[in-house]
Amino acid sequence: MTSLAAAVTHDAHGQTLGPHDHVVCPIDDLEFRPYYTDGACPICGWRPDEAVGRPWWLDADPVLVAFVVAAVVAALMVVIVIAAYRS
Repeated sequence: MTSLAAAVTHDAHGQTLGPHDHVVCPIDDLEFRPYYTDGACPICGWRPDEAVGRPWWLDADPVLVAFVVAAVVAALMVVIVIAAYRS
């Protein structure tokens, strides 16, 4: 299950931690933001029970994104060539 799906599923039943949420590690008493540390304490690796939400673009496949961008640019170039040919 991807992180986004886990966050959405967990959000219906509990709390999802976002970029502004702070958590205190019970082992080393360090306050940190799990959103920026991949959900774990940077010192000892402890993870809170709440799911850590992530933006969808971090889970997106970069090859698929590049393909979509190339297809959109190609379609735009076709429109420009047709418009230039008609004028």
